[in-house]
Amino acid sequence: MIKVEGGSFLMGEKKFEHKVKLDSFLAGKYEVSTKEYIRFLNYKEINSKRNYKVNKLIDLSSFLSAVNYNKDQ
Repeated sequence: MIKVEGGSFLMGEKKFEHKVKLDSFLAGKYEVSTKEYIRFLNYKEINSKRNYKVNKLIDLSSFLSAVNYNKDQ
């Protein structure tokens, strides 16, 4: 994990431009493939009613699943 320093920036276009402030946060140093993440979900049985498949959209997983993935890294 690497630390990403927080800060603020302008987001949006002309009429909708607004200031956004982010706190510092941790992010994975390396990209995780969909296949690797799905293997993790199925191994940990995060949701025993599902058997995640590579061809399914990964955003079907929960935020908690993503948090658990990061704890194991």
